[in-house]
Amino acid sequence: MNIIKKISGLQRNEVWSHLRGLDKEDQALRFGYLMVSEKITEYVLKINFNRDLIVGLFNDEKLIGFCHGVSYEEKGIAVAEVGISIDKKYRANGDGHKMLECLFDLAKQKSIKKIHIHTLARNYPMRKILKKMNGEISIFEDEVTMSFNVGKVEEEEIMGNYFLDGIEVIEKKVDTNSPTLLFVHGAGGDAWQWRRNFMPFFAKENINTVAISLPNHGKSKKDDNYSLEECLEIINFWKEKCGAKCVLVGHSMGGFLLQKYAADYEVDNKIILLASMPPFNLSTLDSSFVNLIEDQLDCFVAKNNLNRLLNDAKPIDTENIKSELIFVAGTQDKVIPLAWNKKASHHYRAKLHVVEGGHNLMINKSWKDSAQIILNSIE
Repeated sequence: MNIIKKISGLQRNEVWSHLRGLDKEDQALRFGYLMVSEKITEYVLKINFNRDLIVGLFNDEKLIGFCHGVSYEEKGIAVAEVGISIDKKYRANGDGHKMLECLFDLAKQKSIKKIHIHTLARNYPMRKILKKMNGEISIFEDEVTMSFNVGKVEEEEIMGNYFLDGIEVIEKKVDTNSPTLLFVHGAGGDAWQWRRNFMPFFAKENINTVAISLPNHGKSKKDDNYSLEECLEIINFWKEKCGAKCVLVGHSMGGFLLQKYAADYEVDNKIILLASMPPFNLSTLDSSFVNLIEDQLDCFVAKNNLNRLLNDAKPIDTENIKSELIFVAGTQDKVIPLAWNKKASHHYRAKLHVVEGGHNLMINKSWKDSAQIILNSIE
């Protein structure tokens, strides 16, 4: 029996093997053009398991089908472009349609508002699947496109998405006189994580929000030589751009960066730390911890960037921090244990709020509890 389930970022090799195992015609039908081995490898390495819509089809634990929706912004809303493939010997069982149904459910969970499926006119198996679905069809030369509205678009979900000096920025401006929350993600994360729940939530509360993707994260510039100091400079630029009422919010590695920023730049803006790395004992974060980061965040980029941070980081002069710090920690966090947050908050004599949930407090089921704590902290 074939089973549809989530794919982890640690299963990239399985995805690669599945796609390489397709014959040349099937690869061309999957991608729209003939793919060489190097291009398949490049495609697999670029898959963002945090951001995109991804489900797999398994037979006895072997990956036999892969459905991937690449998430991006279109006219201010979150959309996805979907491709699907199934090993030839396992087709004609209705699994392709089932995979798409699962992907649509995932799209609703991730606040994706529209899905596009492009396929070649000669891709009859895919056209057969699309015939069962109710969407808007357009045909141009040898390509067929079907588009689906996944859910109603609310005003607070329409956001600006642009690049400045190679940095990906997502922002939602609602009131020029209101405070602005500047969101800084963790290792392997990006600006997109904040737009799903937090940014619409705060838009309803008349609070401006800005989220940035640091180098080598999201769709920001790729730079194998970027430094910790460059990250701090980027944070400072956007803090200044957000104005005097800016409140900084950092998650995991982003929380560590904000502590370092507050100490080095002597700012006094309020800082809210979600499941944040502590300011001390970085030398104890050995390879097993870093591998845990990779597993929990579904992103091998997390391991590379966290290693860079640990290599560059010097001890934070915590006595030099003038900002008010507020900690928020999850009870089931396997990456940054609750005990670490208790120790850090005690060190700073800062407030600690504990919520149900794991590491990614902005996207888990109890995200609204964390958002409410932030809202209460800035009112």
